[in-house]
Amino acid sequence: MPELLPLGSIVKLKQDEIPVMIIGYYPVVQQKTRYEYSCVPYPFGLEATKKIVLINGEDIQQVNTRGYQTKESQMVNLVLQETYRRFCLRQQEDSARTENTTAGEAME
Repeated sequence: MPELLPLGSIVKLKQDEIPVMIIGYYPVVQQKTRYEYSCVPYPFGLEATKKIVLINGEDIQQVNTRGYQTKESQMVNLVLQETYRRFCLRQQEDSARTENTTAGEAME
């Protein structure tokens, strides 16, 4: 899993003309879709657009500006990545368990 970009980083997306600024990590959404970043259009921000853009690292075409980073933010970044990795593994295990249970019931 690649290192997360710092908050405040401004990136150009593959599918959009307007750059976005990263404002958060691993937003919780009600769908099963997982995202790495929550962003706002740059330079407009949240108040002007009332729009949060949810993206993954693979959606980024280029990093225009890296956000400010400290030792503390790097440590938080590592903890977030490990927590997210464990979350993904747990979801995969739960899905496999559900599939096995469903398959077993279908055979009966």
